[in-house]
Amino acid sequence: MSGAGRRAVLPAAGYRLPQRLFVDENQCRVRFFPERGGEAVDIDLSVLPVTRELRDWMALGVLGVTGPSGTRRTTTSALDTVNILKRFSRYLAGLSNPPTSVAQLRAVHLDGYMLTGATTLHRDISALRTILRFAPDAPAEFAARLAQARVAKSDAPTRSYTEAEFRRITAQARSELRAAAVRIRTGRRLLADWRAGAINADSDGDRWTVGSLLDHVDRHADLPRYESGTLRHWPAVRAAGGIGGVMTRLHLTHHEIGAAAVLLLCLTGQNYSTLAAVTTAHGLASSTTCDPRLRCPWVGHSDSSNTRLHH
Repeated sequence: MSGAGRRAVLPAAGYRLPQRLFVDENQCRVRFFPERGGEAVDIDLSVLPVTRELRDWMALGVLGVTGPSGTRRTTTSALDTVNILKRFSRYLAGLSNPPTSVAQLRAVHLDGYMLTGATTLHRDISALRTILRFAPDAPAEFAARLAQARVAKSDAPTRSYTEAEFRRITAQARSELRAAAVRIRTGRRLLADWRAGAINADSDGDRWTVGSLLDHVDRHADLPRYESGTLRHWPAVRAAGGIGGVMTRLHLTHHEIGAAAVLLLCLTGQNYSTLAAVTTAHGLASSTTCDPRLRCPWVGHSDSSNTRLHH
């Protein structure tokens, strides 16, 4: 044990590994436990359009690649295995004579899949190789072709943004979020005034109506509706700027959420998967209250160019 570390905690006597594979005629699920803690997530492979034998075989691959010896350690990357296998499975299912068992898989199935020219092939072939190496008893011909299969990257090179571009991106994201903060604070003040009875319904009817709508939005995350789903008070909603105009007085737009993600990428140097996994508990990077998943060796350096975005 190093001076900065802590003693490892060994499992208690009688500990058994939790069940992770759930396979029968009605289900095909792999349970994933994030490496950094958090709730377990079930990866549903019953959606794969192949026979049960092939589906269960692929599930064994997912079980391995998302397990302790696998390479998919985050919830995002673990769930992505479904999309990768689904694309390959759809190709197999669309063949005039699709394979129905593991023993029927051949090199030609991989060759044909690569000839489809799908934009995700470069990533998918590499991912299939990583996933299916955990699936047992693959036919030798299929396994050999998968081990050698390569799809060339796009001719367009990947490059980092220049320092000037990086600064403009950061400044634009900041600007959008500051404008959103002003808008939401204004909406919150109006709501607080309405709840305090500081808005007169007779002399300031429009503001009172908007305050009433915001109160419902704040409590229910939606505008008032009939049981059928139709909006109540549509003339008032329309006068207040429509559905979006009312909702965004208290909430960010999808575009602003994207700006927030970009700004966090720029300021922390973290991968998006790390940022997506953190909770709303926050603080300065040097603070003891900061989520430890946001601490990186380079966070806090004065030179923000350590963070790189690519396009």
